[in-house]
Amino acid sequence: MQNYKLKKTQYSCNLFRRSPIIFSSTIAALSLLTFSVQAQNGKMGEISLVGSLKQIDKTQEITSENVRDRQLEKAIFRDNSGYTEVYPQLSSPASYSYNRINLDGDKKPELIVHLVGQFFCGSGGCTTLIYKQSGKNYKLITTIGLNHPPIIISNYKTKGWSDLIIPQFANSLSVNNHGYYVLKFNGKSYPENPEDGVKMTKVSNMTGRALFNKNNKAFELRP
Repeated sequence: MQNYKLKKTQYSCNLFRRSPIIFSSTIAALSLLTFSVQAQNGKMGEISLVGSLKQIDKTQEITSENVRDRQLEKAIFRDNSGYTEVYPQLSSPASYSYNRINLDGDKKPELIVHLVGQFFCGSGGCTTLIYKQSGKNYKLITTIGLNHPPIIISNYKTKGWSDLIIPQFANSLSVNNHGYYVLKFNGKSYPENPEDGVKMTKVSNMTGRALFNKNNKAFELRP
């Protein structure tokens, strides 16, 4: 039985995916969020957040993949055609980091991709994509906007898929609304925004695997 203590919350943020977004706004948003991880036995750490959250958690740090995946890049371009259109006007290319993590228990890993750059970020954070691999092809399962690392793969599952725990620290939020949100699989996909999840009121016993928090290898995304 799941042991989350959760509370519904709503807030409003918009991700303008069809036009370039000034990266400085992302830096302003990220300045609201400070993660400090101190290794304990190589796996355990303390995550410190701006605001009222400062808890010892039990998450395991997972290092991102260190070899670029060209098929994955093709899938990202396919599913974000607007990026190719605005690329010549960008001051610098976006970058991506990814992990292969089995989410649905079928022994075939899904790909969790975190994108950073003018096209993929807004004042509330950046974009995370979840792909399922079928042969040499990648099928997009969910695009999650306006989020920050770490992306935590929870030990709990819904409809056979691991719950995701994602911090949300948007500029438009009051400090009381900053925190971790649980996104559950609905049978087809995950919610596309953290605001559609449920806020955790207690994170001291949070367990799972933390992605993109440190030791993060990033690859430039060039058409």
